[in-house]
Amino acid sequence: MKKRSTLIVTGLIILSAIPFSLNILINMFFEDLDTEIYEQKKARVEQRRQIEKMFPELDTKDPLRPKITTEEITEEQP
Repeated sequence: MKKRSTLIVTGLIILSAIPFSLNILINMFFEDLDTEIYEQKKARVEQRRQIEKMFPELDTKDPLRPKITTEEITEEQP
């Protein structure tokens, strides 16, 4: 009987450790994923800043439809 109760206690300890282990693994995965997403966003922002420096007339507020604003020169007629 003592051996059986020892097995039950050992089994309960192992089963109770599984959720904690999974929680740690999931947190590690999402931490890496968050870091990767942050690095991608940071790279995009830096790239946009470089483009804005190279082309100041380019409107980059809407990246799918960039608008180029040019100054129109009007000729004065005498």
